[in-house]
Amino acid sequence: MVWLVLLFLAPGGQPACAEGGKGSPRIPESGATIDSFVPRGYQIEQKEEVDLDGDGLRDAALLIVPDCEAKRDGSPLEQEQRFADGRMLVIVFRKVGGGYRLSVSKEVRSDVGNHGDHFGGMKVHGRTLSFGGGSFSCAGQVGGDSSFQYRYQDRDWILIGRTEETWHRSTECDGGQFHANRDFCPELKLGRSEICVGLTLSVNYITSMQELKWSIESAADSADDKERTIVIRKKFARERLKRLVDDTLEF
Repeated sequence: MVWLVLLFLAPGGQPACAEGGKGSPRIPESGATIDSFVPRGYQIEQKEEVDLDGDGLRDAALLIVPDCEAKRDGSPLEQEQRFADGRMLVIVFRKVGGGYRLSVSKEVRSDVGNHGDHFGGMKVHGRTLSFGGGSFSCAGQVGGDSSFQYRYQDRDWILIGRTEETWHRSTECDGGQFHANRDFCPELKLGRSEICVGLTLSVNYITSMQELKWSIESAADSADDKERTIVIRKKFARERLKRLVDDTLEF
C-alpha cells in the first residue's frame, strides 16, 4: 500500500506523516518552554508534568505524534497507523535558571489492528514512567499485553521492571487447537478437570525477583466453579540493568 505524501514536512525534510515513521524529527537539546521540543509537523498526544529527576522541579514526559488530523485521505485505520508510525517519547528536565533541557528522545513503535492501536499509553507512578500495550481477539477472550517501567537513576533512564500477561479463555476462535496446560503451565500439576487460562509474569530488575501467577479454572461447565491462582516467586541471576536509550519500545 502506498501512503499519500503530506504537504508539510518535519525538520530534516522528512514528511511528518510518512509511511513507517521514516526519518525521526530532530529534537533540540534545550528550550525555553515544553512546546520548544515539539517539532513542526508534530503535536502532543500526551503530556505528564512531574518531578522525574528528584530535584524538586516539575519536568515533563511527552508523547508526540505527527500532526495528521488535517489530512482526511485514507481510512481511519490508515490515519491511526500514521500516528503509531511516527510516535516518539520526549523527556525534558526543568533547569534551575528556567527553561528545559532534553533528557532523552525515543521512538515508540506499535501496530494498529482491527481493535485500534496496540500501544496503551504512558503512566506515571511517582518518578517511574510506565509504557504498556497489547492486543486481543475472540471478543477479548484471547490476548496479551505488556508494560515496561523506567526510572531515572544514576543520571540515566533504566529499565527497572516489566509485566507480561497472556490469557486464553476460549477455544471457539481457534478450533480447539490451543492446549492450555501445555502452553501456559507445563510446570504445574493440575487436577484432571483443571486448565490454565492465564499467566502473568512480573519481573523486578532491581531486586532480581520474578513472580509467575497462573489463573486456573475447571474445564467443567459449571457456574459453581471458581477460578484459583497459583503463584511462584523466585530469584534470577542478576543482570546488567538496561538503559532506555539502548532499549526498544515496541508494542
